Amino acid sequence: MACPEVHEFNATFSSVFIGSVAGACNTGFAGTISRECRYDSTTGEAYWSEPNDPAACKLITCESEQYGFASWPLEVPSGQNIEVEGECLEGYEPTNPALGGPKRICQATGGYVAGITNECKRM
Repeated sequence: MACPEVHEFNATFSSVFIGSVAGACNTGFAGTISRECRYDSTTGEAYWSEPNDPAACKLITCESEQYGFASWPLEVPSGQNIEVEGECLEGYEPTNPALGGPKRICQATGGYVAGITNECKRM
């Protein structure tokens, strides 16, 4: 008897025979999640138990913050590094306004990279 592969709780649980299995968080989520494939002797069928922590796979984000004389928004990288445009704080402007605002990378693993392109400078 085996439990089928399922996609639940922001994770994938592979098909397994009766026993424990570790799930894999989906792209864009991080954490450690596991649940057990059990056998119901009344029905003769295998079924999945609830995970140890149903909220274990958490959405990966780059939190909003102020850094480098700029304000940076909350971003969700969705499994890949993305370039994010910030906004210079009052009294500051981008080094080259023709290029838009300051930019930095929100990492696929969460968190902003420290380096900024088109940094903000005092007006």
